[in-house]
Amino acid sequence: MTVPLAEAWSAILGAATLLMAVFHARRSGHGQIVDLGLYQTALRMQEDVVIRHHTTGAIASRMGTESATVVPANVYPTRDGGFVALSGAGDQPFARLCEAIGAPEAVKDSRFATSAARLANRAAADELVRAWVARHDLADVETRFTKAGVAGTAVRSVDEIIDDAHVRARRSAVTLRSTSGHDFLAPAATPRFSRTSARDAASAPRLGEHTASVGASVERLIGRPRPRLTWSSDRGDGALGGVRVLDLSQWLAGPAAATLLADFGAEVIMVELPPTGAASIDGPGSRGVGFPVTNRNKRSITLDVRSPRGREVFLELVRLSDVLVENFRPGTLERWNLAAAELHAVNPGLVILRSSGFGQSGPYAMRAAFNPVGLAFGGMTYLNGFPDRPPCRDGVTAGDYTNALFNALGMVAALLRRDLDDQGQVVETAMYECALRLTGDLLAVRSALGVRRERAAGDSPLYPSSLTVEAVDGRFVAASAAGWSDFAEALGRLGRLRTDDPARAKEELAKLIGALAAQEAVRVLREAGLAASAVNSVADLVREPHLWSRGDLVRRSNGHSGEIVMQGVVPVLSRTPGRLGDWSRRPGSDNQAVLGTLLGYTPQQILELSSGPQESNARSS
Repeated sequence: MTVPLAEAWSAILGAATLLMAVFHARRSGHGQIVDLGLYQTALRMQEDVVIRHHTTGAIASRMGTESATVVPANVYPTRDGGFVALSGAGDQPFARLCEAIGAPEAVKDSRFATSAARLANRAAADELVRAWVARHDLADVETRFTKAGVAGTAVRSVDEIIDDAHVRARRSAVTLRSTSGHDFLAPAATPRFSRTSARDAASAPRLGEHTASVGASVERLIGRPRPRLTWSSDRGDGALGGVRVLDLSQWLAGPAAATLLADFGAEVIMVELPPTGAASIDGPGSRGVGFPVTNRNKRSITLDVRSPRGREVFLELVRLSDVLVENFRPGTLERWNLAAAELHAVNPGLVILRSSGFGQSGPYAMRAAFNPVGLAFGGMTYLNGFPDRPPCRDGVTAGDYTNALFNALGMVAALLRRDLDDQGQVVETAMYECALRLTGDLLAVRSALGVRRERAAGDSPLYPSSLTVEAVDGRFVAASAAGWSDFAEALGRLGRLRTDDPARAKEELAKLIGALAAQEAVRVLREAGLAASAVNSVADLVREPHLWSRGDLVRRSNGHSGEIVMQGVVPVLSRTPGRLGDWSRRPGSDNQAVLGTLLGYTPQQILELSSGPQESNARSS
């Protein structure tokens, strides 16, 4: 992938965890060390890959533009040469897709009737969509999908992003000025805060430009009275001990973000709608293979917040909570009479995370979006793949997990701000803006230099001195250095032709790696002073002693079904390391613990509140 995910993800997660450490330090008076490795973030953000391998033996592999868990989900070529990224996750979204492509009868086809059936008949389900898209132009496809509520969008280049009406309306790209006086575009700050949003930067700084002002700011900070906070939690509670989170969100960026807070001690309560039928095996509302990672350390209650009585109970919980997480389409909470103003009327200190595909404002706010849509609209998909081939979707659900990391960062930042003035606020993220934020200098080089980044087969303009080569045993080896001169010196140490020409250096290193087994090649390259690693599959990772020694992988009991392996808590905090508890086996498994203990409801009241509409109607009749 052209975008440097490991570095970007580690930067966001590191920033969020540093804020958690500050949050804890304000209450305890103790600082601590945050320990994070690049590889740890890359492993942690894959979530269900490890569990799937341990429980089924499946080894996640490259799938081009397809998805391992959702069908249809692909990048489809249109008649006029464009590309559309689509996700048909869930039965209702698939039904809307069938309506949009003029095949409403397809939902009754036994091959496509359920998520499991579509996975089993991947080729047929994919061809159903591919054939239709190929007969239509890009603008027509996108218009129809938008009208029908289908999660599909054009794969946008940097030019299309800059000119897009939604991007302009939300000011997703801002103008900065270089030290030489030239204007250029850059992604706007993410996330957005309703009260304390980041100020727009006016220009890129010159070397040492702000030395004096930063020094003065530090003096002011030292002299400012510190928040008077009480601390009643012990060390075992984690950095966010004492924080209560209500998680209304569904798969994936919302729940994953809430879990990051839970990993570090927050009490997270999932508020699930009472079940009305069989849950899908994957995706929204499911308790699929990855559920123990995506929703670990959480309690679950069932409560119909759409009903007057359910809303009343929910507001009781809001009054006792610190954070609310939701990732519905804009307007959903408002339809349930749970708008931000109503929530803040009950609890002025509440931090409300609103996470969606296109944000809470702008002409596309109501569009449906899953991972492929956020990446395609945000510019990452366009950059991914080979120059002479269609763009590839990501293999690691990068849109959702990038969004989740920014969500966690925003929530903790808002909690820290609340320490100063006791006021909550709305934290807003749009998945496409999170993706755009990770595209590096994409906007800058186009707007200032006229250079349009294209697909480069994995090569990155930000990290040009790197390569990935197949070793003699079929495994791949990745090597990198600060510059091509380092490669030249390494070749000299290895007794090979020393050359400053990047193409020749790549050729010499490819010959070397291609003649050795992967692990031997890695050893040789490291001894020559290069950074190198074998390209590990999940099967390779679970055999790595380094990961087990650092707690990156852990074993947990899965009740009667035996043991599972999942990722541990990342990063590692020296004083308040995260925790790994249990996960709810069914919706509402903690109704008594939350509604009974926290709110004092009787068993009969809890039963009435947590029943589905059908069951409730049956009792009332």
